[in-house]
Amino acid sequence: MTDQELLQKLDKLKAVMIAVATGGPRIGDVEVEFTRDYDAFDAELARRNLRTLSPTGISGMVRPLEQRRFAIMAVSPAIRA
Repeated sequence: MTDQELLQKLDKLKAVMIAVATGGPRIGDVEVEFTRDYDAFDAELARRNLRTLSPTGISGMVRPLEQRRFAIMAVSPAIRA
């Protein structure tokens, strides 16, 4: 995954979380795609020896959503640098 693709994935994840939090799609409607995208994002970070704050092996979106938000925000400056 290129840097540009990683940033696009990051922006997509952020957009989904904002949409869900502000009355957009229901979590159940976006959970499968969000989880797939997040797992790809997380795997690419691991490949680059960058870590998120999210515990590994968590599936589902409801409980980990806040953890993922913090992970994305924490990693964003490192990717954009």
